[in-house]
Amino acid sequence: MTKQKGSVLGFHPAAYGFGWVLFESNQMLLDWGTFDAQGRANASCLQKLETILEKYRPKTLVIEAFDDARSKRHDRVKALCRDVIRDAKARKIETRVVSRDRIAAALGAPSYSSREQIAEIVAGLVDALQPELPRHRQVWEGERWGLAMFSAAACVLASQPK
Repeated sequence: MTKQKGSVLGFHPAAYGFGWVLFESNQMLLDWGTFDAQGRANASCLQKLETILEKYRPKTLVIEAFDDARSKRHDRVKALCRDVIRDAKARKIETRVVSRDRIAAALGAPSYSSREQIAEIVAGLVDALQPELPRHRQVWEGERWGLAMFSAAACVLASQPK
């Protein structure tokens, strides 16, 4: 157990897993990664997240808004997000949900910015993540897997009190 005093965990679900980042008080990046669920996505994701929560014991968990009318997330991903928040609250971890508009505004990006554009901004702000930035995708390719980690970081950066 490596409890991080005041640490903030960013969580971002992806099609087949999730990306996460751990900051100390929203400023210093402590750890980060992605998880590929392969198979029973929600159960595997929750089990892996439980391991991360147990190891780091963050004070706060931040996630992007997932349940509003504009959300294009699959019902399975919405259920995963609800379960993640429920589990965090059961562990007495403060939870914050931030909107895409707030993320864009906090990073100085237009509200219509793509995840790839947000990732580029985050990589410019968080030096340790620069080598992790996925290459630009071609129009015929799907979203890059590693973007989930950058979206998690963007959530944490946007959740900072003003």
